[in-house]
Amino acid sequence: MEVRDRCVARVTCVAAFALTAAVSGIGALARADQVGGHSVLLLGGRGTLGASELTSGDYFDTATQSFTAVAGIAPDRRRYSATLLNDGRILIVGGFDPQGPSKQALILDRPGESLTSAPDTMCGHGFHSATLLKDGLVLIAGGSISDDASSDCAEIYDPTANRFQLTAGKLNVSRLRHSATLLRDGRVLIAGGAHASGGVNHALNSAEIFDPATGRFTLTRDRMHTKRDDLRSCLFHDGTVLIAGGWDNQAKMLHSLEIFNPASVTFKALKERIPIEVLQLVLLKDGRVLLAGDERVVIFDPVGQKLSTPAGRMHEARTVYSASALEDGRVLFAGGRGKNIDRVLDSAEIFDPANGTFTSSKNALSGPRMEHLGVSLSSPRPR
Repeated sequence: MEVRDRCVARVTCVAAFALTAAVSGIGALARADQVGGHSVLLLGGRGTLGASELTSGDYFDTATQSFTAVAGIAPDRRRYSATLLNDGRILIVGGFDPQGPSKQALILDRPGESLTSAPDTMCGHGFHSATLLKDGLVLIAGGSISDDASSDCAEIYDPTANRFQLTAGKLNVSRLRHSATLLRDGRVLIAGGAHASGGVNHALNSAEIFDPATGRFTLTRDRMHTKRDDLRSCLFHDGTVLIAGGWDNQAKMLHSLEIFNPASVTFKALKERIPIEVLQLVLLKDGRVLLAGDERVVIFDPVGQKLSTPAGRMHEARTVYSASALEDGRVLFAGGRGKNIDRVLDSAEIFDPANGTFTSSKNALSGPRMEHLGVSLSSPRPR
């Protein structure tokens, strides 16, 4: 199965002030309050090209705009998910080890203090989605079931009972690198991704909705207008969902947008074209969405459905970085691979949507870090 070396997150939206789902690769999850005075936890990743996975992390504190290193809080695997639970613990699921997609699950108890084993998942997962539901349970869906096949397996983790259980129904289409978006009514939109069989990937334009009340997935009659592998999605304040970017079957980055309306269960293609290659989506405090590339960002206004380009650029071009919304409305960009592709970055910068500029953080990360997770610790939980 092809493992693409680019931004590898199943990110619904990195948001400090909105409903969010989960990440598997790079991104953020939501919670009710700030944990331990810190704003963002950078988790795992790689420090050099071809190196083994980092098991360390970095905390970022918004008040001091600085990082603090923390050791031994991540598994030695790639492409796992990290879900911030309502009680402040972090659930780590799956990822790839030398044997393939892992069934191992871990709990990070009070971040930075203790990493303990949870029960194994029912299926192996990598390139999957993990979505915090309104009732505090976590939906784990799809991903890779082997080195050359996508999975239709879905399961629920119950933090109180500390157990995984298969959902009543499987995904209708086995898929990996899809997006998973928690809707306002508590259901979950699973969109796009790739179907893999025999080591060949096919980008998807299908979507399905998971209903926690029945534990089953239902295919939407309407499909996305474009097949999108490794796409990005984001829930707007009005309950609609922005779908952006991704890759087609010719491995070309897509520059189109569409909006999913849960009320009509339809997808609408937008005329606006994205002038950058979208690596991350970040829901801003004012309801607009930041689309971030390797050096530039653009902002989508859902009211006028128009894109605008801020004046500022990142101080360092970067890919496979994390982008995390801060509680003050700004956005933290951390680590990644530099313009010289052999260089992994230890730098970070903060984007201020009020003036459209980037400023460097007061100190660097504890070391170079790319393909890591950025877990926001200060977001409101789903309601």
